[in-house]
Amino acid sequence: IVYAPRRKLLGADWSTILMLAYGEAGANARLTAFDQSVTLFDNSRRGPGDSYVVPATLTWQLNPKLALSAQYGLWIPTGRYDADRADNVGLGYWSHNLRGTVSWFPLGNPGILLSASVLHEVNSTKEGFALRPPPHTALELGFSMATSERFLFALMANGLWETGSGSGSQSAEDGRDRLFSAGGEVTYWFRPGRLGATARYLREFAVRDRFEGSTLLAGLNVVF
Repeated sequence: IVYAPRRKLLGADWSTILMLAYGEAGANARLTAFDQSVTLFDNSRRGPGDSYVVPATLTWQLNPKLALSAQYGLWIPTGRYDADRADNVGLGYWSHNLRGTVSWFPLGNPGILLSASVLHEVNSTKEGFALRPPPHTALELGFSMATSERFLFALMANGLWETGSGSGSQSAEDGRDRLFSAGGEVTYWFRPGRLGATARYLREFAVRDRFEGSTLLAGLNVVF
């Protein structure tokens, strides 16, 4: 849910965002030996996930080709979490995100956009653990092009690095983690500017001390 009033704030266009999630998590293990297979545990859980709130995104349009944005976002641990379970839908801690973005419109209109963002993440102590997850910094690069008033496609590449140390007696630092990803997105507007659909695919690679995989997102865009 995005709310973008027409009145400016500090001379900038601004908006607020609320993102609610519903997820499923599972954990299972089996022991196979001597032609026998024994289930050690097989758990799964569904329910609301953590919520993401952006109190304010401020965008200053410096000229028709250049814009600067600043954003504060907050992950709220609303998802179900239990320190004794491995199939948690939520992460069990708060995460504060600070983002700065430079946007360049080479044609002087939204038809083509090149953007670069830097995001820094600071986390709270994890529920049920003497552990405060380490901070991370991300670099995000994007290119988008609107071929018509109905169709838009985009390419993106991201890098995420652990830029500090975790804390707490249960912190087990064995190296700074990192993650790279790349992918694309397409958006089609059934009613231009009012009703559309979005699909995005991201593939992770060159991962260290993290899980690696792919993300597929599908969404419906409704503008009131």
